[in-house]
Amino acid sequence: MELGNITHTPPVQPISPIGIRAEDPHNDEEVDNIEDHIRKDDIPEVEVKYDDAGRVIIEPLGIGWTPNRHAVKALGLAIRSHFEGPYHHYEAVPEDVQVRWWTEFKTRVTWTAQDEWQIKKVYETKVKKRLSDMLTKARDKRKRPHWIGEQAWVDLLIYWVTDKKFKDQSAQNKINRTSSRGGAVHTTGRKYHLDIAVGLERKYGKPVDPDVLFLATHKNKDGRWVDDRARDTYEKYHERLRVAQSQNAKGSTDDTGAMKLQCWKDAAGGKTRGRCYGTEDLASNIRRGVSCLTQETLLDPHTSHAHQHSAEAKALRQQVQQAIERADVATTGLVEANQRYALLEEQMQLMQEQLQMVLDRRSRGS
Repeated sequence: MELGNITHTPPVQPISPIGIRAEDPHNDEEVDNIEDHIRKDDIPEVEVKYDDAGRVIIEPLGIGWTPNRHAVKALGLAIRSHFEGPYHHYEAVPEDVQVRWWTEFKTRVTWTAQDEWQIKKVYETKVKKRLSDMLTKARDKRKRPHWIGEQAWVDLLIYWVTDKKFKDQSAQNKINRTSSRGGAVHTTGRKYHLDIAVGLERKYGKPVDPDVLFLATHKNKDGRWVDDRARDTYEKYHERLRVAQSQNAKGSTDDTGAMKLQCWKDAAGGKTRGRCYGTEDLASNIRRGVSCLTQETLLDPHTSHAHQHSAEAKALRQQVQQAIERADVATTGLVEANQRYALLEEQMQLMQEQLQMVLDRRSRGS
């Protein structure tokens, strides 16, 4: 889709980090200065752009979108506006309600035509997560939110107590959170990693390294790490990076960026189901051929176009099937109408015969 005039928040000029000497990656003092600088200065907010209709313009980034806060808020408002049954997960939501959520979402945010397919893929993932988070919050509070009807709330409570699959999954999630690897503890509060990464890029005027993002999201204001896993991961990363840089001292800038991503992946324990500790939605950019966490493309162009054509073909098939179904319904309705007309005609004929018999009896009696 084409966007009209765009307005945006005033740009923030990049700030050169005081005391940081990027040319000397082996200098321990450099790391300390980065830590101090990130702790002391606020991270700029993500630049927000609007179209002529006042909708926030979002862009795909990693396996997410930015500005993430506005998109997530739009998701929540869409879900609340049409929650008409015990939708305990997204697959239980009727198709017409899913369409209404998507339509409502598009009234609050928008994007360019070339981003359509990627945004829709992100939406399919995010709406499921957002619904799950909203229901989890309601369940933990044990109080019915205003956007859930009374009967739907009762049905949800019954489902949470009686459904074996749900109870087993909840138990497994608790085990995962208390595992030796630890949970996803961070200090971002209501801010999202994606938006923080973009803010850091604006602040420093260059792509953000994984350790810089990690410092901003896993250290408290007093300088303490959120947990031992965070400290250990950060230290392992710099150990691996020093070794890698000493072995590849003459590497290009792109090689250096890819090297840092690989070192982070190794220090974080690799990827699990597409996720990598400390990177959230940016984990998709830790892969071969990528040198920056905040690379914009979700997939390479050839793969993206292939998927887009496949999606368009699928949508076309669905439209044809729906047209056939509507035609079948119309045909069925026509047959039923003809049958009702024939029955009515038969009843009218019978009434006329009965009336004629009554008139004949009366004429003979007179």
